[in-house]
Amino acid sequence: MIQEIKFRGRHKVSNCWYYGYLYKQDNDWIITTDGYTRYVVEMGSVGQDTGLKDKNGKEIYEGDLLHYGLGVNDIDGSVWEVEWDKHTLGWYCFVHPDESVEGTGCNSLYYLNTQSTLAIVGNIYENPELLK
Repeated sequence: MIQEIKFRGRHKVSNCWYYGYLYKQDNDWIITTDGYTRYVVEMGSVGQDTGLKDKNGKEIYEGDLLHYGLGVNDIDGSVWEVEWDKHTLGWYCFVHPDESVEGTGCNSLYYLNTQSTLAIVGNIYENPELLK
């Protein structure tokens, strides 16, 4: 099965999020949802779909913040950021700001392969305070 490559980005004027296909035209980054409707988005807000879903069935994008439940009712979990790991070329990992693993592209060796305990709680663009 071929995975559809989708992106999301925040509109430069309305701050609404749009999901679809990304391309560059002149100096603008554009997301199109249907091939006709175009939205100029902030390049710094663009994230690629990981192809995975959280425990609630919501698509996980680069830049999402995930609650990683470790115990009963997820009360002792923590919040992690989804990042592209440039060292493995093809993996996304989730990063905890208080951990560091030398020699990897990510701060953590936990990779997004078990979505059953992950829930999206926000993203780094709108909710950076969740990482503190």
